[in-house]
Amino acid sequence: MLKKSIFKSLLRYVRCLPGRLLYRRVRAHWSTLVLRGSTFASQVTMGRWSFVNKHCYFGAGVSIGSYVLIGPGVSFVGGNHVITEPSRPMIFAGREPIRNTVIEDDVWIGAGAIIMSGVRVGVGAVVAAGSVVTKDVPSLSIVGGVPARLIRWRGDDVFKAAHAKMLRDFRL
Repeated sequence: MLKKSIFKSLLRYVRCLPGRLLYRRVRAHWSTLVLRGSTFASQVTMGRWSFVNKHCYFGAGVSIGSYVLIGPGVSFVGGNHVITEPSRPMIFAGREPIRNTVIEDDVWIGAGAIIMSGVRVGVGAVVAAGSVVTKDVPSLSIVGGVPARLIRWRGDDVFKAAHAKMLRDFRL
């Protein structure tokens, strides 16, 4: 079983190799799979065994943890234009400083979600498809909507303890 798992991992890496050559600005673990059609800005890092579906956009300063699932068409955006300076047109007023976006381990982000810069999505969280996340998402929560709001929690205290133990002990 282990040999089969290692073989599958190697196949994933080889299949993804052409995409990796395009995304030299991305620091990703060899086990991370990025499908074609995604766009990356600078300073993007990705952990182990994460999956990025087609046509995603990663703005600058995005950090993705391990075991993360990202659906098709997800965008990590930010770096807004300065709109409070009346003496210049907005196009020449500059941009706000880039804030880092952190997606922690074991997160699932549904198709078409938009994650604004400076947001932290906690361990084990689920972001529903089409959501716009403007604030931090707590660990083991399910959020959805525009703007994203808490829908429910993923389990009780026993679930939380088992999930934390699994992430601590799980290695491939």
